[in-house]
Amino acid sequence: MEEIRDFILNFLLNEADALNKWHKSKNIKEFNNSLKELHSKVVSEMYGTLGMIQLNKPESEDFYKTYQYREVFKPRHLFKISYYKSEKYGEVWICYTSGTNPDIDFPILTHALFVIKEEEDFKIARNYIYSNQGGMSKTYGWEGGSGYKDLTFESIGDLIKVERYLEPEDYRDALMIYNEEA
Repeated sequence: MEEIRDFILNFLLNEADALNKWHKSKNIKEFNNSLKELHSKVVSEMYGTLGMIQLNKPESEDFYKTYQYREVFKPRHLFKISYYKSEKYGEVWICYTSGTNPDIDFPILTHALFVIKEEEDFKIARNYIYSNQGGMSKTYGWEGGSGYKDLTFESIGDLIKVERYLEPEDYRDALMIYNEEA
């Protein structure tokens, strides 16, 4: 589990770095290189779905003025990793995280990143968000995002092990998700 933990923590650092380069620097080559590094850690079906796309020119001056005095983006919190054996994908890990740029004083569990091994490299293969469908529902649940559509909570396989790292705030079922053996 240490290897997958190192992978996901590295991904979260790369993500924060790319966000900072996008919002704080007009050097699009640096930003595009950071995004390329981030894309190397996800399946191709997720390119363009990380909230950032390759730039051909810097953003507008207003864009940079908006972010010039804001704090730098921090990496997401990692709450737990659940390890599964899957018939189709072999090994699958679900990494439960916060959203991007989390509040240090109020850690909220909002995302589940499904990781697989593809050609001997770890790759994020699916992203889920714990949501109420944009306010359209009174109840919260996992909403599937980008990635391999057949990689779901229901199809994942047999649970092998769970490691917990940081306890989230008890907000919108986060503590229940954190404590369940899944």
